[in-house]
Amino acid sequence: MAVDKIALHRLLDQIDNEQVLRILAATMAAAVEKDDQTWYWTQEWQAGERAADADISEGRVSHEFDNVEELLEDLWKKAPEDKPPSP
Repeated sequence: MAVDKIALHRLLDQIDNEQVLRILAATMAAAVEKDDQTWYWTQEWQAGERAADADISEGRVSHEFDNVEELLEDLWKKAPEDKPPSP
């Protein structure tokens, strides 16, 4: 069964049994510790992931960018005072 982040979040959001949630959290933490990605499963990071997923599903994103330079130029158009001076 292939599961992406959004599908996984939806599944986890449906679980209301605290014991099951603790078991799943411990299992997931053990799985990612080997990959040194435990930061991803922290409550703070997951809250950000859920917020980002909500922004995407509600259409609160502008568009995808082909590269970082395009992203930065778009950001600087919206907040030119934050653009660093050219070297």
